[in-house]
Amino acid sequence: MLHQVPTAINRLASRIVHRHPNSIGVQMFRKRVTRTPNDTLGGLGVLSGEDEESIVFDFIGAGSALPTAEDAAASAMMNDNQDAPYGAGSEFRFLIEPEAQAGESGWFDVAKNDVMVLWLLDDGSLKIPFEVVDVETVNNLPPFSVRYICNRRDDLLWAVNDLDEPDEPTDP
Repeated sequence: MLHQVPTAINRLASRIVHRHPNSIGVQMFRKRVTRTPNDTLGGLGVLSGEDEESIVFDFIGAGSALPTAEDAAASAMMNDNQDAPYGAGSEFRFLIEPEAQAGESGWFDVAKNDVMVLWLLDDGSLKIPFEVVDVETVNNLPPFSVRYICNRRDDLLWAVNDLDEPDEPTDP
């Protein structure tokens, strides 16, 4: 009985993310190491994916992202023209939902270090890459309702510009 509450929250969050007027279309990419063997670096264990040079970004699916506040009750700083700018900090929080339903082709599960590309214009001329750096929950009942903490990754624009027409999602 108690697990029905977070299940309903997740279902509602998915509908809100896809139908909200402030939702943004996204494409998700997962970093893959192309060097073999990919678990060592000169005989030493690799500390993280940031240590790698030979990587590619595989398209894992399309979806929608909805920017969220860190804390809904927190007040925002206003600037002189009475506007509250979003994104004054270095971290951004998003609800991310794939277009495909679970079990369908194109469905993905967002993981840490995935790259999310926000497509702000339909023609793809304005895109902003973000990297998922952490995952947090807003309730402590499984199945958890999660939101993703992301950092801007302007250094990945070189990789994103080569991904204008991604192939079909690849199986992880």
